[in-house]
Amino acid sequence: MLLLRTLPAGFIAPCLPMTAPRPPSGPLWIHEAKHDGFRVIARRDSERVRLYSRPGNDLTNRFPLIVEAMARL
Repeated sequence: MLLLRTLPAGFIAPCLPMTAPRPPSGPLWIHEAKHDGFRVIARRDSERVRLYSRPGNDLTNRFPLIVEAMARL
């Protein structure tokens, strides 16, 4: 059985990684180091910061230091 759920308003899923023969180069490229197995997108609306996983799970309470840092930006 497929369980459908509503994603948060304005949710944009992070890009999926892909294999390449070598990393891209040049001044316009920013590289992401993925250490702990999570690909997270941060969303800030006014004072509220929320963190979401690629499929849209709320990870806000799991990473309070990231939420705090995002709130200060």
